[in-house]
Amino acid sequence: MVETLAVLGGIAAVFMVMHAWSIRKYLETKEKSNLYFGITCLLWVVAAVFGILIGPATTAGYSSLALLFYRVSTTSGILGYVFANIFAVAATTKPDGKTRGIWIPLATFFVITSIVWGFTPMGQEFGGTTEFTLPSTYKQPFGPPLIETTIALMAVMAIYPISLFFNVARSTKESSSKMKSLLMGIGLCIGTMSYAVEITDAIAYQYMMIYRSMIFVGSFIMFLGQFIYPAKPSIPSHRRLQKLLG
Repeated sequence: MVETLAVLGGIAAVFMVMHAWSIRKYLETKEKSNLYFGITCLLWVVAAVFGILIGPATTAGYSSLALLFYRVSTTSGILGYVFANIFAVAATTKPDGKTRGIWIPLATFFVITSIVWGFTPMGQEFGGTTEFTLPSTYKQPFGPPLIETTIALMAVMAIYPISLFFNVARSTKESSSKMKSLLMGIGLCIGTMSYAVEITDAIAYQYMMIYRSMIFVGSFIMFLGQFIYPAKPSIPSHRRLQKLLG
């Protein structure tokens, strides 16, 4: 339980700093990508906090409350990925493409949350907290391939923003934009793979601290990308500036 508190608490702290920074930048610049990133971070803070609360609920013997916290944590975390998609699109595409592809993560969000709330996962106490796992074709409890489906849906949800960041990194010649996009893409990739394991417990419980630590690593890499290499405001060309000034 102490390890869970340390890792999930660290994740919550990092994302809280990122949320505060992003909202401050939005209030200064009115750049909507900062607003979307701030919302993403806040939702991931909520996911981490409710993940921490599973431990005290387990210790107090409230298994139904622990299950509720798991479901709320997962729902908040997946909704954060929806806003991560919106952020990535707003930060990397032209205005006419800002709604393109958003329906994919939105539909994926509803499917994953339907699985989480529609099926009762198996709970197992481990390290002072309850870990929940969904039915699977390869591990107990055997049943419908819900673990496999959820992991595949997480990949579908994350592949679009990751591809956008990597495409910007590949195509831009501006060094800070390239580094920012690489860090955001790599961090999101690491965090997604680890978080998919977290919400499904697809890997044995004894490796829990490894994949939870990787969530923190992915979060911190994203923090570096957004904090150290903030988006620069667009500057009109000399000719356009003359036109604007009359």
